[in-house]
Amino acid sequence: MPNRSYNIDIDSYIGYPISAAYVKSKLSPLKGRPVTVRINSYGGDVMTALDIRQQFRDHGDVTAYIVGMTASAATILAMGAKKVIMSRYALMLVHPASAGITEWGMYNHDQLEEAIKRLRHQQSTLDNIDSVIAAIYADHSAGRSDAKQMAEIMREARWLNADEALKAGLIDAIDEDESAPAPQPISDHQREIFAACGLPIPVAEGLSAMSQPSAKAGPSAPTDADADTDRTFFDRLRAFFASLIAQPVAEPQSTEAPTLDHTYNSSNTPTTTLTDMTKPTYPVLMAVLKDATTAFGADGSLTLDAAALQSLEKVLTDLQGSEATAKASLEEAQTALAKAETEIATLKAEDGAESAPTSPTAEDSSASIPGMEAASFFHKFRSVI
Repeated sequence: MPNRSYNIDIDSYIGYPISAAYVKSKLSPLKGRPVTVRINSYGGDVMTALDIRQQFRDHGDVTAYIVGMTASAATILAMGAKKVIMSRYALMLVHPASAGITEWGMYNHDQLEEAIKRLRHQQSTLDNIDSVIAAIYADHSAGRSDAKQMAEIMREARWLNADEALKAGLIDAIDEDESAPAPQPISDHQREIFAACGLPIPVAEGLSAMSQPSAKAGPSAPTDADADTDRTFFDRLRAFFASLIAQPVAEPQSTEAPTLDHTYNSSNTPTTTLTDMTKPTYPVLMAVLKDATTAFGADGSLTLDAAALQSLEKVLTDLQGSEATAKASLEEAQTALAKAETEIATLKAEDGAESAPTSPTAEDSSASIPGMEAASFFHKFRSVI
């Protein structure tokens, strides 16, 4: 959601520093205007909370946002807002009122009886306070819960999540994610990267039909650049590893059996569906997006958020850049291999026809030849490449 500004921030003890006078000083200049209040407080003084609640009601157009862990008196003042919205990741606690007990000493029978009377009187006062608070909660619920049901929730004295608070009527709506970025359209550059790697073009939620591939428009004639896209980066990478051990790799037939089943939108940008992805492409995509917000449609389209899109674009760009390094390693490996073959032929001539082949030392083992690590990697992971 967009960044939200608040007119009043209630983030401390109700009574002090969050006093009734403090809230009044904030509300007075905003008379007749909408007011937003952020609440994240463990609570405090009931009398102050009741006063602030009434101020919110008198103002009229107040929206309260419950965040963090909001409890006790802080929930009471929130009930004065016209609308209460709770973050999906916040908690709310309602409970019976309490008061300090000061009775202590050595009592005889009569003194003990007097102490019990004082405690009973205090208990009766707390009962009345609880009844008023339960009625306030019930009034805000607009029929979802009555005062008796609210009193039962108060006696549980446990933290409620957003769904529970909404069901009880303590809040009016849930703020699903206050920090979620708005969906962004995919750029042409990002489309090119996805298409070059044989990945489906992501479809961000909320984009207009103008940004989506047209279902009615027929495919345009592929250009030379489009034909080069058929030979994906993973095809070229697979061919490179195969060349290290002299295994022929069949080039994909771009005219009869293309690697991707292309469709074209108005800008001739190639797209593909999830079912067209090659084996090595799918694990890479899933590894990058395992913690991202993604969704796959029934038609094979992929939906992901802006953060996931940026992360995936970075990985794919790094993969594309590695091809030049791989080619350089191949040339270096071929040069070293030719040199090694010459040295081996010379050693054989010096040893004579009957001499046993010289065993390589740890220093001139195959692992020391540049490029052999890549060949070893190919043998180990050829099943997914």
